[in-house]
Amino acid sequence: MPMPRSWSSALGQLERDLTMIRRRLAGERPSPVVYARAVPEGAPRRAPSAREERELVVARVIRETHDVVTLILEDPTRAVFAFEPGQFFTLLVDVGGVVVPRNYSASNAPGTRELHLSIKAKPGGRVSGRLCAARAGDRLRALGPFGTFTPGPCRVGRARRLVLFAGGIGITPLLSIARTVLATEPEAEIALVYGNRRSEDVAFADELKRLAATHAGR
Repeated sequence: MPMPRSWSSALGQLERDLTMIRRRLAGERPSPVVYARAVPEGAPRRAPSAREERELVVARVIRETHDVVTLILEDPTRAVFAFEPGQFFTLLVDVGGVVVPRNYSASNAPGTRELHLSIKAKPGGRVSGRLCAARAGDRLRALGPFGTFTPGPCRVGRARRLVLFAGGIGITPLLSIARTVLATEPEAEIALVYGNRRSEDVAFADELKRLAATHAGR
């Protein structure tokens, strides 16, 4: 007998919560919640460190698939987002008075005033459901960037050849890497192997086709 959908959703959420607890007990915290000190009025602003909380504004929301949205976030100070392609940010979401951290990789190239974070709605997900329902003007608290899943610098005098493997929403950090490398390394070539259950589940399908057409042969 198949499990009722409500039971499946509840068990899925319980599994995610237990995984988070296990990781915390093992000392594998996703990122510490560190609150930034107040900046005196008139004082010169500096770029926040990864461990300082910053408030971001949802500029717009892009529907990628039936269960994936991309939040286009901006810093109210109009600061440029500095990160390495492949890194992730931690969103701090208030769920019933409890701050729940969730990590999401940037999908855009760094160095602009926008941060693109893509979220896949999970059945019964306490955080993903809230984020997928976000609207322009909403404010989100964030930490980051974090992570070492980056391509690193290219060797001088050698054209980079990258082979990227992704499944489902795991395409996000690889899309950031691809966008960055194609834009900054004219001789680089990239092969992407991207798997999904169904064609309608392919996030960024149009963007990937555009990249392939713009950088034909690469």
